[in-house]
Amino acid sequence: MAKLFKEKSNSESGFTLVEVLIYVGIIGMVIFSFVSFSLSVSRSNNKAFAVQEVGAGSRFVLKEMKQEIKRAEGVISPGAGSSSDVLILDMPDSEEDLSFEVRDDSLGIRRGVGSFTPWVSDKVRFSNISFANLGPDQENRIISIKFQAEYNNDSGTSDFDFSHTIRTAVGVKSLKH
Repeated sequence: MAKLFKEKSNSESGFTLVEVLIYVGIIGMVIFSFVSFSLSVSRSNNKAFAVQEVGAGSRFVLKEMKQEIKRAEGVISPGAGSSSDVLILDMPDSEEDLSFEVRDDSLGIRRGVGSFTPWVSDKVRFSNISFANLGPDQENRIISIKFQAEYNNDSGTSDFDFSHTIRTAVGVKSLKH
């Protein structure tokens, strides 16, 4: 009886072309999955960084504004029932008037006729700021604050794109007559 299949000798052992292609395909899929996962984690970290920067900058600005507004004796601008992109406060005693404004995408403060001082780094841009004097009379003044804060994305990738609109209101302590 003739042998239908020839037995392999030790010198002919190894992988067939089909086996090599299967192994290469499996390894390729594992590498592709790892790279995709790594890129996804990197994008998430970038977005989280942008959200954190905008949040921290916005919280700091609001905290400082609220403190100064509560210390103020009155509101110079905007007048009762109106709004403006600049808030000017009448500060107590001999302190100079205080103004909040946006210049070159930075939100900051100016005392009297002094120079403008930005409050946060240039990583956060501010725009669409609005201060509204909601108080019904001279004794009860409430200042509404609204602005948009966004991460200053110089990278050109959408990973760092983040923008948030902030709205709050603060009462002025008292007014001089």
